[in-house]
Amino acid sequence: MRRDLADIIADQVAETFRHEIVAVEFRKSPAGVPDAVLTLVNPLTRVPAALASSDVVESVVLKSHEVKIRLRDRFLAEHAARLAEPNGFAVEAQTSAPQRVRVAFCDPNLNKALHAGHLRNIALGTAIAGLWRWTGAAVSTQSVACDIGRNMAEALAGLNRAGWSDPDEVAGRLDRQLGELYARYVTAAAVDETRGNAADRMIARELDLHRDEADRILDRWRAQDPVVRSQWTKVVDRVLREHATTLARLGVTIDTVVLESIALPGQPALVEALVRTGLAQVEPSGAVVLATGRPEYAHCPLVRADGFPTEHLRALVLWLALAARPFDATVHIMGDEWRISTEVRIAVLDRLLDTDFSSHYTTVNHALVRFGSSTMKSSSGNVLLIDEALDAVFARARSIGAAGEAADDRGVRAALLLPMLAAAPDQIVDVTECTFSRLEDNLGWQLAAVARQARTGPLPLPNPGSPVERFLVLQVERFNAIVRRAANANDPRSLVRFCRHLLALEQRSSLTPTALLWRARLIDHGLAALGALDFDRRGLRERLTMVERAPGRRFDHGRFEIVVEAR
Repeated sequence: MRRDLADIIADQVAETFRHEIVAVEFRKSPAGVPDAVLTLVNPLTRVPAALASSDVVESVVLKSHEVKIRLRDRFLAEHAARLAEPNGFAVEAQTSAPQRVRVAFCDPNLNKALHAGHLRNIALGTAIAGLWRWTGAAVSTQSVACDIGRNMAEALAGLNRAGWSDPDEVAGRLDRQLGELYARYVTAAAVDETRGNAADRMIARELDLHRDEADRILDRWRAQDPVVRSQWTKVVDRVLREHATTLARLGVTIDTVVLESIALPGQPALVEALVRTGLAQVEPSGAVVLATGRPEYAHCPLVRADGFPTEHLRALVLWLALAARPFDATVHIMGDEWRISTEVRIAVLDRLLDTDFSSHYTTVNHALVRFGSSTMKSSSGNVLLIDEALDAVFARARSIGAAGEAADDRGVRAALLLPMLAAAPDQIVDVTECTFSRLEDNLGWQLAAVARQARTGPLPLPNPGSPVERFLVLQVERFNAIVRRAANANDPRSLVRFCRHLLALEQRSSLTPTALLWRARLIDHGLAALGALDFDRRGLRERLTMVERAPGRRFDHGRFEIVVEAR
């Protein structure tokens, strides 16, 4: 791997000027003379005579703490020749950066299909994992799947009411139908979710006993009832497979999926430790609450009066294991509604374990996604499923393909992931059925169309005398710097803006054939770093295989699965 051009220039100029370099910024437009602007610690009043013999710098303009330089054409051509190699864009990993990074995202409930709310989380998690991989870090991705709790019991109750006590009897995608049955049950139950603290709103129905069918199912599950356990196991296994199929359609892989139910055996020991250390208290009803010390959220409910652990406690048990694993950094993507309770949990872990886990643990909180200008909520049935969005984009892509434009999987994935990355995390994202399928306005689709032009072999050597070709050589350096900054900030927006800027280059400058190929590789690498071409970057592909042939009856169906394999 090669050294950063910025480091080479900084070393050369620092030695010549005898001044410390704070930053090197490369040109952002083909227009103009300077290739880079160097910021110095101390101001300069004259150009050193030794600069005339420099092999790197051709000309200099001084302005106090800034030095604007133009590189020699010969030096830039030699540097471009190294970049033109198939792996020439890669640079040496920074040893000061985290070497082992865990990115936790998705974290779905297994009582429904993945929807556009999950998509925002998935897009952010995939992009942040991709950014860290590009810096050279060893990245592990993780998702905690909620397979137990009030919402799962409500879904099983809905399944029973529909006459499907055996999930194997349900034809087609179980996750979609389960989500609809869950929404019907919750609507009919009419449980008040507005009581209590806003930080508990996501699990409001779980905090109280309702003495309904869902509570009875949960009681039977806890009592190891074989009928309920069999039904639950089948649902969990099947929905996990169906979620994996949806993720594979997006080109997303998750290394480790942790089931929330494994936290239950560790609950008693943790509660005992929390009570013994004074962090939690047992109420007269038998419920256990955490004293947070926060005025806006004084008590965090851990255990209900009947002994069932809330999601807060289940998460604490899992995060005890999280704190013990050997990672330099953990980045957790989650909806903003979980921010306060998460801060409480992390503070408890630091006090309980007497560690600095919080210094290695970062949350990326994002605002909600609205569908049709109203809050997307599975329990109300107001959702846009990821598979529905994928189907719409594929249908639109096929129609474009019929007109002569290629429509491949990469474009479809980028069309779903990129729109979720452009918005600030704290900004609400509104989606409709057309948000993704209106491809003429879709940034991801447009970027993928350019990336398809990228060559896998060496690039043609650029002409330093061509302003646009010279500009694109320097954008390779900007690209790597932007990726590092985006990874350290756990925020992919700067790289999205960079790719958008390259896309618009054609509108501002006349691109030569060489410039088109260099731009295509830059955008291809940009999408890979954002996770939109994750399979391509890892040298993998997907293959659809038949598991079970359709039996030949009316309304029958075959079963297929997506196999991920080496190219």
